[in-house]
Amino acid sequence: MNVLAKVTLFGTLVSALAATGAQAGEIRRDWRDIHRDRVALRQDERDHNWQAARAERQDLRADYRDLHADRWDLRGDRRDIRGDRVDLRSDYRDVARDRSELRDDLQSGNYAAARAERQDLRNDYRDIRRDRQDLASDWRDYYHDGR
Repeated sequence: MNVLAKVTLFGTLVSALAATGAQAGEIRRDWRDIHRDRVALRQDERDHNWQAARAERQDLRADYRDLHADRWDLRGDRRDIRGDRVDLRSDYRDVARDRSELRDDLQSGNYAAARAERQDLRNDYRDIRRDRQDLASDWRDYYHDGR
């Protein structure tokens, strides 16, 4: 199997896994580069310009590496976003539990425990604020990588 056939098969495989929607921008540019290099490679092989064909093959390999790296970067961003959402849900559950405990402590007159619950609530709110900032940052990175 010659190199061009292998590259074409690999391109078919990568296109089957290609992203859709907003994340496709960078990947679309990579595919444009790949297409341009494939056309140039075929022309160089028709003209028997073997040195230029070798350079085009190297360009194709680099373009496929870029495409692969972009896909993995987007997958990592999505994984990070999912993790941040899970963490936020957990933090919101902690806040609800701490609020309930605070109400119980205030009703029973246990003010030392209520003070501790208030501190715990402040810590939970701080954690929520940081997680929301991290989530917003991850979304910005996701959209930046997708363009």
